[in-house]
Amino acid sequence: MHASARSCAKQRRRGSISAPRTKLRRSCPKRSKALTEYPATVQAAAANFAPSIVGAYAYELAKSFNGYYHDHSILKEECTTTRDMRLRLAEQVARTIRLAMALLGIDVPERM
Repeated sequence: MHASARSCAKQRRRGSISAPRTKLRRSCPKRSKALTEYPATVQAAAANFAPSIVGAYAYELAKSFNGYYHDHSILKEECTTTRDMRLRLAEQVARTIRLAMALLGIDVPERM
């Protein structure tokens, strides 16, 4: 939940973003791949009657994003294209975490 709130805070400070999605996939392949696995994760959880699969996915995504956030500046990045790409990544991670938690009946705060 902290990763989602952190991501929302970055978006509020920056405003709208416009990084192309292809750049996101090329520059952050690990996180982009994790984001694309969300639909399959939900299907697996439903097929196996195992909501913990969704919880584990959200946890791993948040952990991965927190590591990325620790290693890469987002708002202080000088290159606007890179900064916008990182903001798009943060936006998508926050959205995916919110969706996963909503499936589990958990509200995710936008602010901590």
